[in-house]
Amino acid sequence: FSIMNFMVEAFGKKQIRNIETFKIEQNKKINYLEERIKQLEETINEYKKEKAKLEKKKKTRKILFSNTKTLIMNWLPRKPIRLTLLLNSNKDGDSLNTFWEKIKGKYPTLIVIETTKGYIFGGYTTQLWKDGEEIRDKKAFIFSIDNQKKYNIKQSETAIYFRKSLFWMFGRGNNAIVVFNNCTKNNNNYVGNGTYDIKEEYELNGGEKYFTVKSFEIYLVKY
Repeated sequence: FSIMNFMVEAFGKKQIRNIETFKIEQNKKINYLEERIKQLEETINEYKKEKAKLEKKKKTRKILFSNTKTLIMNWLPRKPIRLTLLLNSNKDGDSLNTFWEKIKGKYPTLIVIETTKGYIFGGYTTQLWKDGEEIRDKKAFIFSIDNQKKYNIKQSETAIYFRKSLFWMFGRGNNAIVVFNNCTKNNNNYVGNGTYDIKEEYELNGGEKYFTVKSFEIYLVKY
C-alpha cells in the first residue's frame, strides 16, 4: 500500500510540474503576443499619423509652383504686388457654388487648372465674373504651362462666361476652356480654340478635347 501511495504521489508531483511548466511556457507566449500587439499598435498609429500628414499635404498642395508662377507673372499686363489664393479645389471643393462664393466681387483673377493627365493651363481676366453674363475683356488671355505659351483674345466681347447652374468658361461658342460643376468627378470638361488665338484646336490639353480636372486654383491679382 505504501508503494502504491508513493507511486501516486510521485505521479501527481510530476503532473503538477508539467502543469507549472506548461503555465510558464504559455505565459511566455502570452507576454510575447502582448508585446507584438503593442508593437503593431504603435506601427498602426505611426501609419495613421503619416497618412494624416499626406492628406493634409494633398489638401494644401498648389499647382502654382515657383517656376510656374514666374512664367505666368511674366504674361500679366504688369508685375503684380502679390497673388492671393481664393480657392484651392483640393481643400475647398469643386462645386459651382463654391466657385461663385470665392470669386464673386473679386477681380482681376487668374485661374490655373491641372488635369488628371498632368496638363496645366488656365486663364486671366481683368473683369468681374457675373452670373449669366458674357463679359467683355480686351486684356484677357489664356495660357498653357506645358507649351509655355500665352494666347491672346480674338473676340473680346466673350472673354469669360459663368452660369451658376452649369459651368464657368473662358470664351463662348467654340470655347477655349469650359469647366462644369463637380469637374474633378467627370470628364465632360473641354477645350477649344474659338475665342482665343490658339492655332491647334485642342493643344491646351495635349491634342484631346475632353479632360477631367485633378485640381484648380483661383488667384486674386493685386497690382
